[in-house]
Amino acid sequence: AERGELAIRLEQECRAHAEEVAVVVAVVAERGELAMKLEQERQAHAEEAALLVSAVAEHGEFALRLEQEHRAHAEEAAAAVAPRLEVARMRREVEEQKEDARGMANLLSSQGRALQSSEAACR
Repeated sequence: AERGELAIRLEQECRAHAEEVAVVVAVVAERGELAMKLEQERQAHAEEAALLVSAVAEHGEFALRLEQEHRAHAEEAAAAVAPRLEVARMRREVEEQKEDARGMANLLSSQGRALQSSEAACR
C-alpha cells in the first residue's frame, strides 16, 4: 500500500513537472517566434536603410553634377560678358579723357584770352 501511494505521488509529481515543462516549452517557443519576427523586422529595416543611403548618395551625386554644370555655365557667362565689360570700361575711360580735354581746352582758352588782354594792355 505504501508503495502504491508512493507510486501515485510520483505519478502526480511527474505530471506536474510535465505540465511545467510543457509551459516552459510553450514560452520558449513563443519567445523563439518573437525573436524570429524581430530578426525579420531588423533585416527589413536594414534593407530600407540601405535603400535610403543609396538614394541619398544618388541625390548627392546629382547635386554635385548640377553644381559643376552651374559653375561651368557661370564661367562661360563670365567669359562671354568680359569683352563687353572691357568695352564699357574703355568707353568710360574715353568719356573721362574727353571731359578732361574739354576742361583743359576751356582752361587754355581762358588763359589765352587773359594773355591776349594782357598783350593788348601792354601795347
